[in-house]
Amino acid sequence: MLKRFLVSFLCLGMISTPYASPSLPFERLVIFGDSLSDTGNFPEPNDYSSSDTPPYNLYIPIANPVNSQLYGTNFQVPQSNINWSYPTKQFLSDASSPQGLINGQVKTYRSINWPEYFIYNAFLTTTTINSKLTSWYNLYKASTVPDASTSLNYAWAGALTINGFTNQDYTPLQMIDEQSLYNLKQSYLNNTVSISKIAIPGLNQQVNIYLNDLSTKKAPSVI
Repeated sequence: MLKRFLVSFLCLGMISTPYASPSLPFERLVIFGDSLSDTGNFPEPNDYSSSDTPPYNLYIPIANPVNSQLYGTNFQVPQSNINWSYPTKQFLSDASSPQGLINGQVKTYRSINWPEYFIYNAFLTTTTINSKLTSWYNLYKASTVPDASTSLNYAWAGALTINGFTNQDYTPLQMIDEQSLYNLKQSYLNNTVSISKIAIPGLNQQVNIYLNDLSTKKAPSVI
């Protein structure tokens, strides 16, 4: 039986539906977009105090930080009678890249954005075994391919709707491959290049990267 998946562009907006049924009409999400959807591709500095860090990437995702004591607990969706859950610490750790430090101290809060809320709650049944999300960054450096139920996030903060790359100032860059894209992020995390050197794939380029990952079997098949 063929399984369908839902491709989500940019932003879903406010979700105000109850927990999804175990028999969802899709197996996973593949997400493309910008800062509204990025869960760990644009680099968060290893330590804010030692990086040339603009304010917007202190927390990736770029969203309101949530106290770690709330992870896995329920909350009421504003302007509704619906209860959802904050994702667990393990889900958030798998879904995004490692948290950077602030003045050498571990952050007590982690930011959570709509893909994490939606995917965690959409697949939530008696267990959270099917609530899985990984970023392109985590997918690229992984030694194994995730299973077909793992949602994939190719969104990058600052992305334009282009078939190519820009820097954070929206200056076009030459076409680069995934290895170079990964290496630039690693160099920034190692404090060897400036944030201005980071390449940001546009929306069309994100789709091309996903299709390439499918053809090279880096990403799981949709069937």
